[in-house]
Amino acid sequence: METNTKRNLILGISITTIIVLITSVVIYKRTKENNAWELAKTKNNIVSYSNYIKSFPDGRYRTSADSLIEYIYWENALKINTLASYDSFISKFPKGNNFVKADSIREELLWNRALSSPKTDSAYIDYIKKYPLGKHKHDANKFIVFYKLDIGRINDKDVPNNWGNGDPTYSVENEKGNEYVFRWGPDSSVKIYNEDRTSYTMPNYLGYAKVNNQIQIFRRVSFNGNVEIYQNDDYKITIIINPKLTELGYEFAIDHGEFIVTKKNCGATKKLKVARFSGAG
Repeated sequence: METNTKRNLILGISITTIIVLITSVVIYKRTKENNAWELAKTKNNIVSYSNYIKSFPDGRYRTSADSLIEYIYWENALKINTLASYDSFISKFPKGNNFVKADSIREELLWNRALSSPKTDSAYIDYIKKYPLGKHKHDANKFIVFYKLDIGRINDKDVPNNWGNGDPTYSVENEKGNEYVFRWGPDSSVKIYNEDRTSYTMPNYLGYAKVNNQIQIFRRVSFNGNVEIYQNDDYKITIIINPKLTELGYEFAIDHGEFIVTKKNCGATKKLKVARFSGAG
C-alpha cells in the first residue's frame, strides 16, 4: 500500500514537471514571437515584417505581417505613381487586397501614355495587349486603324489613262509637306447649277485618292458649296473648303479647309489641312 502511494506520488510529480516544462517552452516561444512582432511593428518596414515571417513562418501574426507588407508596397506604388511601380506591385501581389485598384490605375496610366505618345500606333497596341477587354479598347482600336490610314501623294503614274490630268487637285499640308492627295475624274465639266448658283451637282462625278498605298476610286454623294463628300465601300472622304462664287463660277484659287478620310467600319479618321485647292470649279 505504501509502495503504491509513493509510486503514484512520483508519477504525479513527473507529470507535473513535464507540464511545467512544456508550458514554459510554449510561454518562451510565444514571448519570443511577441517580442519579434512588437519589434517588427516598431520598425514598420518591409524588412522587419519579412524577418518576422522568416523566423515564424506559421506564427500567429503571419496574416497581419503579409497584409502590412502589401500595404507598404501599395503606399510606395501610389507615391511613385508610375507604370513601373504598379507593374512591380501587381507582379508581387497578383491576389492582393489592392490588386484591382492597382490594375485600374495602371490601365489609366497606360492609356494616358498612349494618348500623349508620338504619332504611332505602338502605344495603343501595347494597351490592347495588356487590356484586350479594357474600357478604352474601342478607342484604342480606332487609333490603331487611324495611324494605319496613310494618305499618299498622287503621282502622274497613278492617274488612270482615261482620266486625263485629273485637274484640279487638292494640295494638302501633312507630315510629308504639301502634296496632291486627291484628283477629280472624268465628267468634271458636267455641272448642273441650282437657280441661285450656290451649288451644283455632277451626276457622274468621281475622284480618287491613294489610301494605304492603294488607289481608291470615290463617287461624290453630296456637295453644298463648301463641303464635298465622296464615298466608296470602305472609306468616306469629306473635303471642307471656302469657295468664292464669281461670274465664271466657283473659284478655289487660295482656299483653306480640311481633307478628312474616314474608315467606315470603325470610324477611324485621318484629318489633313488643305493648303490650296488649285484650279477653278
